[in-house]
Amino acid sequence: MLLLFFFIVFVSIAIAYALAKVTGEYYWGFLIVAGIYLLIGIFVWSAKEKLLRLPIMNALLKQLFKEEPEDEED
Repeated sequence: MLLLFFFIVFVSIAIAYALAKVTGEYYWGFLIVAGIYLLIGIFVWSAKEKLLRLPIMNALLKQLFKEEPEDEED
């Protein structure tokens, strides 16, 4: 998870610098990247029931009610 976090941070910085080169100002590149993350955050927040809560609950229920192989002692 830590490696994924660092990957996302460095890719975000690289994209911000690339956009800054296109726009001509550093702050625009970083503001655009921040805006993209804001839009992603709003989307995830608005769809959290469908994207996060239900899949996590289903996975937990599958683990809790997992059928164990029964030993036949006849």
